[in-house]
Amino acid sequence: MNATKKRHIQNYVRSLLILLFILLIYTVLHESGHALVAILSGASVREFNINFFNISAHVGLTSDIKPSWLPAFNIAGVGMPLLVWLVLVLAASKNTSWILRMIKFLSSVIVLFSLLPWIVIPFLVMAHNLPNDDSTSFIIHSGIYPPLVAIGALLIFSGGWLLYWKKTGGLRLEIEYLRNGDRKA
Repeated sequence: MNATKKRHIQNYVRSLLILLFILLIYTVLHESGHALVAILSGASVREFNINFFNISAHVGLTSDIKPSWLPAFNIAGVGMPLLVWLVLVLAASKNTSWILRMIKFLSSVIVLFSLLPWIVIPFLVMAHNLPNDDSTSFIIHSGIYPPLVAIGALLIFSGGWLLYWKKTGGLRLEIEYLRNGDRKA
């Protein structure tokens, strides 16, 4: 096996491990956002489950959240990872190690694409199809007109990608770098 092929395989394996790590961190941050708002509202957390392998992560509460806190509780799941991602992208240098660049790339994909339900689901809500999702609950509890929620999420999604591209030098350059590692293409 030649050195280039071996380096590509190593990069793919490292990328997969980083992806799993970021998914775990995203899940912890998502549920932590919900838990933090629940605690701030006066509720008690009875269970903090981050099992993302069977898609059953959740925060169990021993008491109800005050109705005025429900919109914040609903949006905190997507908001906490987004806030941490924003700090990461703003703090990290453009020219950094392969691993940090991969973390920025994969966390950008995971965090920003987690906004897609907030773009699509508001239109399902308008059609009276109410999927069980934080965005549905947010719309119901906040009373905000669903297309405004979708537009807000779309603006954050687009702005997030613009920020990422500005901080990395562009998607094409970034993918080329990530594919080839620390060596020149």
